[in-house]
Amino acid sequence: MTAEIVVERDVERVFHLQCSCGSALVSTEKKIACNTCGKSLQVRRVRKRGASPVAVEYHFACCFCGVALVSTKKLATCTHCGQTLQILRAEKRTSRTSPSPLRHAMIQDFERLCISLGVGILIICFFYGLIMD
Repeated sequence: MTAEIVVERDVERVFHLQCSCGSALVSTEKKIACNTCGKSLQVRRVRKRGASPVAVEYHFACCFCGVALVSTKKLATCTHCGQTLQILRAEKRTSRTSPSPLRHAMIQDFERLCISLGVGILIICFFYGLIMD
């Protein structure tokens, strides 16, 4: 039996830098100051062609037995219960866009029409009640 797991992407980048003074630095920020010499270092993005050296790891719990799993592939077998799990990418929800100005104006006109008809019916009922008395 194959279970499908939907994983939301929550990636925090870790930058490994080496200062010109020789000290190694690790940070999640793109700008860091060296602890040894005080020099400021900044991470810049360089676009390269070809395969990315970044390895993606998926951390999740087995949906059958609850054991924590780590996998670099989208298909993993639980070491505890032996079930095969398939990781699927979650679709991002699109934000609801506001209605167009024309649609917004039409909605307002419809609301005004309904209110006007309601008031008109109340006035007719009032006068009809006066006539019948």
